[in-house]
Amino acid sequence: IINPFATLIQKLSDSKVDNQCMEQELIFRFLDPALAPILNNHSQNMYFRWTATKNEEAK
Repeated sequence: IINPFATLIQKLSDSKVDNQCMEQELIFRFLDPALAPILNNHSQNMYFRWTATKNEEAK
């Protein structure tokens, strides 16, 4: 639980945002650093991947 927050703090920009933040900027600046350690753990060979395949339940 601590690792995602530590990664988020390390990756956050320290520059002040004076203008309006759009959705894409919020995702890449704040959500990605917070979620990446939860979904991907290279030391335990755990990777989260979106695939373009459909399983039998989706058909």
